[in-house]
Amino acid sequence: MELIKKDKKNELMELSDGNLDLLIELLGKYLENTPELLQKARDGIKNGDVNMVDYAVHTMKGSTLSLGLEPMGDFLVQLNQRTKKQDLDNMEESFRQIEAYLEDVKIYLQEMTA
Repeated sequence: MELIKKDKKNELMELSDGNLDLLIELLGKYLENTPELLQKARDGIKNGDVNMVDYAVHTMKGSTLSLGLEPMGDFLVQLNQRTKKQDLDNMEESFRQIEAYLEDVKIYLQEMTA
């Protein structure tokens, strides 16, 4: 499964002078930070803090798109549009989809480092 768009992967490799270790490090940081943001979004839902949910989703969207991760980037764009409208219905299902995607990224990263 190709999680990173080819053109984005090429761009990242070009920016790092072909340093695959840098891409691996970036994906590792992504996997560290995204679950924390996801928890902030859940906390925002629990506390009725729409701004916190929007902040967390917006931040996840930015980091996902900057790495060229597909299709989660598109999913987060749509989710961020909902949070901007303060539409928090069925967010837990969306959060589970994000968690499943993160598992795919973990597998992808393991394959890159094998």
